[in-house]
Amino acid sequence: MKIKSQWGQGVAVLSSAVVMAGSLSLSAFAGVENSGTNNMEIAQANLCRRVNVRQGLAVRRSANSNSAVVGGVELNRQVTLVENFRNIAGPDGRVWVEISGPVRGFVSAGYPNSLNNLVNCDGTSASNPSPAQPAAQPAAQPAATTANLCRQVDRRAAPQGLVVRADATPASGLRGSVQTGGRVTLVSGYKLVRDKSGATRNWVEISAPVAGFVSANSLIMCR
Repeated sequence: MKIKSQWGQGVAVLSSAVVMAGSLSLSAFAGVENSGTNNMEIAQANLCRRVNVRQGLAVRRSANSNSAVVGGVELNRQVTLVENFRNIAGPDGRVWVEISGPVRGFVSAGYPNSLNNLVNCDGTSASNPSPAQPAAQPAAQPAATTANLCRQVDRRAAPQGLVVRADATPASGLRGSVQTGGRVTLVSGYKLVRDKSGATRNWVEISAPVAGFVSANSLIMCR
């Protein structure tokens, strides 16, 4: 009778040990599963960007401003970068990045000195090193650069304002207009471009208030 009792106690102890081991194993697996979920959420957050351009961004088929437009994203709209994304220096001087949503394609992150078309979804600046731009920049540099690129439409030379064209010729498509006395922002590294139709005028490329080309002869330094 005593032997059976001891045997019963041994079975009970062994059963408890098995239950405890099973509980520990389940807890361990649960911890691994939660960790994987957290890592996935972090990875997705790192690929999230928000459009920081008033006129929005065009989504193009390739990293080129002359490539076909496949969609568009407006101001404050969130986009998702592709995994293992990289900044791409385009032939037009812009820096491009590939996105997977809301539509697959390429959007301009800006120019090497001002990669501010996209910001992190939490509102902080997106620090994506570009092949055309050193990653580190002095804090005061962007403000000084923006001021140097500011131009104003001369009221005397252009009393009716300026039209913004898609290229350096009056035969190209109309992108928008700037009223007389209004301000524009030149692209970084800008240069005068001779009229492609042969007219005796120079054009210059601007990034704001809309991207395109305007007559350089009608611009003065911002006051």
